[in-house]
Formats: sequence, C-alpha cells, structure tokens
Amino acid sequence: GIFDEAWLMDKAMGDQVFAREIAAAFIEDTPALLIDLMKAVDRGEAYQVRHLAHSIKGASAQIGSGKVKEIAFQIEKAANEGDLEKAVSLVPQLDDHLRELENVLLDFIQKGS
Repeated sequence: GIFDEAWLMDKAMGDQVFAREIAAAFIEDTPALLIDLMKAVDRGEAYQVRHLAHSIKGASAQIGSGKVKEIAFQIEKAANEGDLEKAVSLVPQLDDHLRELENVLLDFIQKGS
C-alpha cells in the first residue's frame, strides 16, 4: 500500500510523537531527492539515478510505503542495468505516488496533533 501506519507505529515502538517525526522528516527530505533524481535522469547520469532511487527506496521503506519502495527499486534496477529509458518512464509514477504518500502522511501527522 501507499502507507502502512501499523508498521510505522511498530517501528516507532508505539511512540506517536516519534512516528510523526519520522513522517515529517520524510516529507521534508524526499522532495529534494525526487528533484535531484529528475535532474540526473535529464542529464543521463545512470550512477546518480541509481544512487538517488536507492535513497528514495530506503526512505520509503523506513516510512512503510511499499508502493513507493517498489517503484524506486524498479528505477534503481533500470539505472543499474543502464536502461535510462525505462527509468525515465517510471519517474512520473514515482512522482504521483510520492505526492499521494505526502498527503497521507500529512493526514497522519495532523491526526496525532
């Protein structure tokens, strides 16, 4: 799914405040990674695309977003194989899922306030 709240709460050991801090950090940090990823794709920098997709994959795994993690993995894999055309084709989907996740996380953060 886009966000596994129970998984994040388990990771945060049931601490709502800590879970919201993790969500807030994701919202704060991930847009810059996506922008950098888009720039690297435009420049044809496969290594950088792979590195940034890997970072997004890790961040989304930490937050409990299987959808974002999977798409980031597919981009990382494509870049690793030198298939930037495939990586480019997946970026809009990653962008859409990140926007959806951000909205869900904002709701999660506000719900706990």
